[in-house]
Amino acid sequence: MLYRLAYWVYWPLFKLFYRIRFIGREHMPLKGPVVLVSNHASYLDPICIGLASRRPISFMAKEELFRYPILKQALPRLNTFPIRRGESDRQAIRSALKILRENRVVGMFPQGTRVKNHDISISQKGAALLALKSGAVLLPVALKGTERVIPLGGRVPRFPRIEVIFGRPFKVIETPGKSRHQIIAEATERIISVITELLET
Repeated sequence: MLYRLAYWVYWPLFKLFYRIRFIGREHMPLKGPVVLVSNHASYLDPICIGLASRRPISFMAKEELFRYPILKQALPRLNTFPIRRGESDRQAIRSALKILRENRVVGMFPQGTRVKNHDISISQKGAALLALKSGAVLLPVALKGTERVIPLGGRVPRFPRIEVIFGRPFKVIETPGKSRHQIIAEATERIISVITELLET
């Protein structure tokens, strides 16, 4: 209920102030498990992707956000669950796998934190691991413009055009002769390559 309400609150605001535009939405599967992976530059990123998506998304969010009483109540109602950054979080992995086994969508920002520009070097390989374990497809998404709304270290909001660009989904498949570590590493590199290409279009 709160998820749908948030959509109708944010949609007219983002359309008016950020002239938000969606590209390649047809690439998002309408059914089946999906691990959506995006670059991360702003606290607005989950909202932008949620507006662009044709399906509800369950986002991972840093555990620290759940320490605030209001967010602790609101975030679960917005399909958001916590993850501890910088370490293996088995509970978060179990939560994500449960969502995927219910044929739903998990959203991830595997850079682990916001970055100042379009540097999308990924330190976390959890997205590829989840896709491999669950049979979900990986869906690369590029966000352009959100890094200029309130730049890291800045205080004054700006109103650039925001674009949400969907790449083509792909599967992570066990391959004879390759270790699981190698398969996950290659899938992660592919994510980086696709998102980088989308950002440059």
